[in-house]
Amino acid sequence: MDRYCGAPKKSKIFISSLDKTRKLLKLRPLKRICRKVLIMAKKNIVLVKLASTADTGFFYVKKKNPKKQTEKMSFKKYDAKARKHVVFNETKLK
Repeated sequence: MDRYCGAPKKSKIFISSLDKTRKLLKLRPLKRICRKVLIMAKKNIVLVKLASTADTGFFYVKKKNPKKQTEKMSFKKYDAKARKHVVFNETKLK
């Protein structure tokens, strides 16, 4: 009698012959491992470039979830070329 894991009908995993021999030898059955196909989730995070408003060409790269944060990001951060804190606005990362 063939036994299979609780996977869908198309992917039955038969463990019959090994189980039969273990049963004849009066050993406990082996632990069954189901091989199910895992579907990976799509990434929600997008990389964005935060460009300096001081026009020095200095920028930061940040992660953003566009589903949760719909408006454009802007931060007040340190610009190393201007040597002061300025506002950084979101632009596309090329």
